[in-house]
Amino acid sequence: MNVDYDPAPRLPVSSGERTFVVVISLAFVGLIAADLAQSFSPNKLGALFVLLFWVPLLVLHELAHALAARWLGWHVSEIVIGFGRELLRFRIGETQLRLRAMPLEGYVVPSPVKIGRARLEQALIYAAGPFSQGLVLLGVVGLVSLLAAGLVLRPLRAVVQQAKAIGAGDAAGSQAIRAPVVAEFDQLSQALASMSSTLRDRNEYIRSFAANVSHEFKTPLSSIQGAVELLRDGAESMAGEQRARFLANIDADARRLTELVKRLLELARADSMAPGGESSGVEAVLREVVERGRAQGVDVALEGAVDGARAAVPPEVLDAAVWQLVSNAAQHGGPGVRVRIGTGASDGRVRIAVKDSGAGISEANRARVFDAFFTTARERGGTGMGLTITRSMLRVFGATLELSPPAGEGGAEFVVTAPRAH
Repeated sequence: MNVDYDPAPRLPVSSGERTFVVVISLAFVGLIAADLAQSFSPNKLGALFVLLFWVPLLVLHELAHALAARWLGWHVSEIVIGFGRELLRFRIGETQLRLRAMPLEGYVVPSPVKIGRARLEQALIYAAGPFSQGLVLLGVVGLVSLLAAGLVLRPLRAVVQQAKAIGAGDAAGSQAIRAPVVAEFDQLSQALASMSSTLRDRNEYIRSFAANVSHEFKTPLSSIQGAVELLRDGAESMAGEQRARFLANIDADARRLTELVKRLLELARADSMAPGGESSGVEAVLREVVERGRAQGVDVALEGAVDGARAAVPPEVLDAAVWQLVSNAAQHGGPGVRVRIGTGASDGRVRIAVKDSGAGISEANRARVFDAFFTTARERGGTGMGLTITRSMLRVFGATLELSPPAGEGGAEFVVTAPRAH
């Protein structure tokens, strides 16, 4: 087959034609891309492929017409791609191929050599174009579907395995999957990993807490049981003073158990609290705490209150937290201890510092001061639950309770930091 090149007249493409093609093409591609960004689908990728490769598909369509016509023995005089100004012209054998400025449509000019089966052959010729495009698009959609399935199913299987690991209590469930490709799978995996870590921490907390509760209850119960057995076996032969001492021990241990149960209920209520948008005036709450402390003989004073500052914590919670710190300072600071409450505000948070002039907290005890049931005043009825309950209450409302690093002048300082209410 001879191929002759016949250049078209050098007519420039008008700016209007160029603008029209660019605007229409970008509009279609933009619409499909926006739709893809909202929700992924392999079919949408196929549509985007059609828009991006419209011209090659159009050429394929018309060439399929021409090849089908030549295969059936027809004469093809002309193949035209596009409309508008003619840019290029080829001659392939007896067929003229014309390329025009706006490749949005095309046509083929075939003519039969024999008239006998012209209608049937004409139908076959014109069916060849969409048939060839359909085959190409089917292949592309299949390829895109396989690619999408690989990209989607691999992280999906990984997320399923992660969920199974969490269900089985495996530590691997707390590790997010790597390179999930799809952002939603990454977010889901991160959420599962966070949930797994939270559940493991909570489970460890419950296990440790149950062991501590068992220990705290076992000691007074054993003491009560021993005293009861001694009284039952030898109450008649005991001196009155000895019998009274055993009864006093039973009463003290029973009171301790009652206090432990009360504190456990307070801790349960603190863990079940939910923020309700309440706020409290910091200065008003602190002044009430100062007045209550002075009424009980505590040397406590408020220094440097922030005028008008409000904390995004209910008044009763803030009051209970600060009062717990003042009470602890009075109980553990020793005789003549002074307690000072200072406030500040920065970066959208309110800071309340409760500092005493006592002997301070030893380095060994600093690491355990927030542990449940840890106390150095057990003989005075301490349960070691006060700071644990206070921290749990504040955590619900986005507030924190921390022990400040030791300062050279001695004493201990606890700091409550709460979100500032607007």
